[in-house]
Amino acid sequence: MSEAFRAIQHPHTPDSVSQWLNQQNMPDFPTLASYLKRNHAGIIPVNWNGASTDDLASILGYKITADRKGFYTRPQIATAATLMQKKLTPPKFAVEGLLSAGLCIFSAPSKTGKSWLALDLCNSIATGTPFMGYQVNQGDALYLALEDSEYGLQNRMKKTNCASSACLQYAFSAPSINSGLTEFLDEWCNSVNTPRLIVIDVLQCVKPAGNGRQTAYEFDYSLYLPLNAFALKRGISIVGITHNRKTNGLAGDDFEAISGSVGQMASAQTTWIIRGKQGQSEEKTFKAKGREIREVEDVVRFDPDTCRWVNMGNVESAAAHSAVTAYLNSPIRKTLIDLVDNSGGGSWYGTYADLFEAIAEKTGKYPFNTPTDLSNGIRTIFPLLQQHDGILHKKDSNHGKYHKFYRDRLQGA
Repeated sequence: MSEAFRAIQHPHTPDSVSQWLNQQNMPDFPTLASYLKRNHAGIIPVNWNGASTDDLASILGYKITADRKGFYTRPQIATAATLMQKKLTPPKFAVEGLLSAGLCIFSAPSKTGKSWLALDLCNSIATGTPFMGYQVNQGDALYLALEDSEYGLQNRMKKTNCASSACLQYAFSAPSINSGLTEFLDEWCNSVNTPRLIVIDVLQCVKPAGNGRQTAYEFDYSLYLPLNAFALKRGISIVGITHNRKTNGLAGDDFEAISGSVGQMASAQTTWIIRGKQGQSEEKTFKAKGREIREVEDVVRFDPDTCRWVNMGNVESAAAHSAVTAYLNSPIRKTLIDLVDNSGGGSWYGTYADLFEAIAEKTGKYPFNTPTDLSNGIRTIFPLLQQHDGILHKKDSNHGKYHKFYRDRLQGA
């Protein structure tokens, strides 16, 4: 129909639609006629065949340009009052606060465990179990493992204790975006009870080659925007997996590290990225931002024993947790506890040079290079000493080099 209608709008088109139809080959007539009758029955006047092209365009929602060299879809204009009176449904979430309906671009370094995370996400949706600490809305999930094999996928399912759920389905191939992908995904949505999530692992496998007439941004934006629109219309989340660049992005913007043009992010509803040191066991930063979520910045780690990603909490809480963990394992803490509890009177009195040697004697480690370095560094653990072990510190006002460490219960003694 679209080509037939475009022909109607040609600058040399006759004024009468019937005149135009009479000039066409017969195969064009049923194409236009059946479309109008099927989609506009009761709207098109009985005598539409003799209507002007302008009238027909108006009925179909188009407007012919003044010079009659083109046409455009006529936008609908409404008032703010009209919008405010509507009862609208809030956006649907596959993962609360993390993954809304629409297209999500997920990028991470190569060989860091993207596919493990994708499978865990699908399994969480299919079973209704939390994903990296976030609540999910249970439903059907489709995992397009486009770089995997039956043996590889089965092996990963076993290692992650993936549930044998009918709500989790998979495929090893899919049409490209411009050759039937949305139609294929639409068929799957119609075949299940509660379509919730589709993961494309990886996005490059369904991306067609560029046409050479568009910039990378223009091509990606025009390619992924319809995919996002499809997901929004169906109320599902589509996660497309890609890779980080080998070189870092712009300073201060981790999302610039995503491979490809920024047209991907511009067209998507949500963007996820994992950044950090190489190696699966290293802690990394997981960031997410989108139109329907608040920005997320969590510390995550891939657990090789369970083959799942573990959320260590947001950056601030994870840093605090790391500081506490470092304190609890600190040779300074261990030495001070021993000195306070075993030096008599529940306290220890001495210089930092004395403490420096005591630490080396009791733990076999020098946490700092010199006693001066120790005096500068120990101040940071004074609050933790009191909070976790009830040990207070007091500097001798008469002898500045001497310090007293004692139990909180003796503070008034």
